[in-house]
Amino acid sequence: MKSKSVFTKFFLLSVSGVGLCLLLMQPVFALTAPAKKKVILLKDLPRNDKPVKKVKPFSKSKASVKIYPDPVKKTLHVVARHNKGKEIDFFVFDLEGTLILNYKMKSKEHKKIKGLNKGSYVYDVFCGDIQTDSGNFEIK
Repeated sequence: MKSKSVFTKFFLLSVSGVGLCLLLMQPVFALTAPAKKKVILLKDLPRNDKPVKKVKPFSKSKASVKIYPDPVKKTLHVVARHNKGKEIDFFVFDLEGTLILNYKMKSKEHKKIKGLNKGSYVYDVFCGDIQTDSGNFEIK
């Protein structure tokens, strides 16, 4: 019969001691009260009785770019509209969020996008730090 090493005996003794300690402390853990969270009710929030100004809905007719396909040449045309003389950034992303194209465009500038693989894409248009337009298109 093999005898256990000193390390093994010490390990088993310490593990059983920790287990016994947790077992004996269980009633103490059950008696402690859970932390109380402060609940804010809607009726307790301050009210602002001033009327809300109506916001105009986003209109595609005033979009900062015009996008249209050319099915014969398999290209996509992007035309920057008049943006108060400011330069815009036109970004195209795939559905995984990978940046595919980036153009800096001045007012009324025209770009042709060729060579995109079949699939769906998302575009964002920024004028400085402000997003002025977004949308999606599909290449078939």
